[in-house]
Amino acid sequence: MHILCAVLLLPFVILTHSSSALNKVWEEWQIEHRKVYDNKTEMEFRRAVWEKNMMLVLRHNQEASAGNRSFTMGLNHLSDMLRKSMRS
Repeated sequence: MHILCAVLLLPFVILTHSSSALNKVWEEWQIEHRKVYDNKTEMEFRRAVWEKNMMLVLRHNQEASAGNRSFTMGLNHLSDMLRKSMRS
């Protein structure tokens, strides 16, 4: 059981403690979804939202791997948006 928990937490630990790995994932995501921001302030805001959403996805998927959720989640073109912005 401890090995399973360690394996499930590994992506979270790597992404939160390795800024270069997180930067690479962010840059690849931006390229994949053709994201361009008007200025540095907007880019920093969108990055913070994206990181929060990524952590939500990772936590959810860890729960799914443990059998506590019936589906997995992933990032998409909306991952840099707040939930309330998606509803508009």
